Amino acid sequence: SEQMSKATKVTTVIFDLGGVVLDSPFAQFSLLEQKLGFEKHTLSKMLVFAGPSGPFERMERGEIDPEPFKRLFEQDCAKAGLKVDGNALFACMANSRPRPIFLEAIRVLRKNGFKTAAITNDWIGVDQTLKAAGITELFDIIVHSSKEGIRKPAKRIYEIALERLGVAADHCVFLDDIAMNLKEPRNMGMKTIRVGVNNPEDALRELGDLLGLQLVHLASKL
Repeated sequence: SEQMSKATKVTTVIFDLGGVVLDSPFAQFSLLEQKLGFEKHTLSKMLVFAGPSGPFERMERGEIDPEPFKRLFEQDCAKAGLKVDGNALFACMANSRPRPIFLEAIRVLRKNGFKTAAITNDWIGVDQTLKAAGITELFDIIVHSSKEGIRKPAKRIYEIALERLGVAADHCVFLDDIAMNLKEPRNMGMKTIRVGVNNPEDALRELGDLLGLQLVHLASKL
């Protein structure tokens, strides 16, 4: 009914950055793991399993800079019997290139009157990189974990985005490549779309279908 469609009209699209708008750093990790002769996922597990008090999550909350992160992560790896160069690892993390199909889709969304935003688990200094790369101007707001002192999947970081945008959750769709990060937004009433590792353009097709827009052009198929 007319009433129904009005109530749930999506006006705002919120994106994760790494693994969505930008390449996933995890692909870069795989290459480094191969080079070092490690088992697959060794490095990503070391990063994630250290938990909230580990150097990775502390860096993403802006509690430490990249430099101490590199040293602390090297020490964690050494304790686990792994020799890892923190600079090489960080270079992988910082080497996420923009995905042209997503940049194009965001421009189409904006042209059609949608608000666009990003929520990113990042570290101090990423905002400058995004500005220089022309990414910042594609969004009404970007919420940085390193500036807020909280990271996805904490509910508060999504609330901050909604407050700054001035929109209700049920008028938003949120895209992320990590399933855990979609849970809170879904509970809050957002529509959510998981971005696949191997076929990120499928998520844009799903978004286009939801909004009634053509977001993937045949010419830009990967």
